Amino acid sequence: MRSVPTVASVDGVHVPPAEPKARAYPHPQGLAQLAHSVAIFLQYRLSMKSRTTLLGLILILSIFVPFLGHAAGRDLIVITDMEPDDRIALEIVAARLSSRVQLIGTTVKNSFRKAALVRHQLKGTKLQNIPILVGAGGEAGDYAEIASSKAAREYHQEGVGILSEGELAKLNSPEFLQGSDQLEVGLRKSLTGALQTGNRVEILLLAPPTDLIAVLEAEPRLKEAIKHIHVMGGWVDVKNPKTEAMEKRTTYNVNMDGVASAKLMAMTDISMTLYSSHIIKPNFAGGSVSRTNFPQIIEQIETAQSHGLSTFRIAGKSWDTHLMEMIPPLKNVIGENAGRQFTPADPLVVVGLINPSLIQASVLVDVKIDVADMDVARGFRVDVAENASSRIHLVTEINTSVFASETLQALQKIEPKNSGPLQKLRSALDYCARLLGSQK
Repeated sequence: MRSVPTVASVDGVHVPPAEPKARAYPHPQGLAQLAHSVAIFLQYRLSMKSRTTLLGLILILSIFVPFLGHAAGRDLIVITDMEPDDRIALEIVAARLSSRVQLIGTTVKNSFRKAALVRHQLKGTKLQNIPILVGAGGEAGDYAEIASSKAAREYHQEGVGILSEGELAKLNSPEFLQGSDQLEVGLRKSLTGALQTGNRVEILLLAPPTDLIAVLEAEPRLKEAIKHIHVMGGWVDVKNPKTEAMEKRTTYNVNMDGVASAKLMAMTDISMTLYSSHIIKPNFAGGSVSRTNFPQIIEQIETAQSHGLSTFRIAGKSWDTHLMEMIPPLKNVIGENAGRQFTPADPLVVVGLINPSLIQASVLVDVKIDVADMDVARGFRVDVAENASSRIHLVTEINTSVFASETLQALQKIEPKNSGPLQKLRSALDYCARLLGSQK
């Protein structure tokens, strides 16, 4: 799998190399108060020239100290592949977990573009200055050719209408891509640095564990620094075409890196909560959040003024249109809901972290992903067995009412505080116009 650069600036994305040991810095607010006190002292003790020089130095420090303070007191790492449901998940994180987030990493195909899209989405939120790190990248041919991931592997419109043409051209240029092979992966260095501090962290794993496994295989002792991993990825039950028996076969996140996923599931000494794909359809009609089953959530997304939800509307419609072109039968499922629906997969994981009462039942299990048994149409074979000594908690029952209320509250919270009556009226009128347009 190809690597991507660790240092660049695209739409504000800066990918710095992680230091071997993260330092604990004083809280930025305390430093700001100290700087203010020093400034007052300098007015009486120094000449005008010296005073100006030192005050300038204090100003520079006041700008950079908040960045340095990100590692202090932050115990949550988010890894995303920036599918449309990841966008909703990030909005919930920004609204409810911003004070805990230490860094966000992007992984799988077009990971550098995904990092630029994360930075773009987080504008105006409390996470807008958080470090965004680029993980394992690659092109479509670097991944297993499994049906469930084909749409993602052949999606070329990601970021169109969101990033500028110049930014997209730079990210897609041959010079940029060729140079990416020679550098280390920024996310892996930063994950290593975060786990070496001695502070235990939680990980929201909304994407394949490619980079996390690379770090843990290089330094197995770092597993001890992981407090818990919240994992989206798993399987669905399908019929074996030869035997007619039902069996478990993997879904998208696992299919994008079956080897790394199998290794993660084998690490039963790490505490994890696993949200497998098989619980989605029974709890969410059609396997999605739409106007049919969660109208308040969709109305909030449609009428919102927040930057993140505005970009979701663009990304969601683009992705849904692509899905229907790739898989024509989905036109009967998505239809007029294109851009007005999303899978609850990744948001479910975030809500479960925020409010554990989402999970009504779980069981401790061993999960074996057999990468040698790959079916192009159905993914890798999975065997699941209960094991009371395992630390993998498989979610078996969820409370969709908790999901709905927590998601809606988070999306309302992220709404800009300066949304006045006229803006809300304009939003409502736009929403009605879109509804009328979809019915023509």
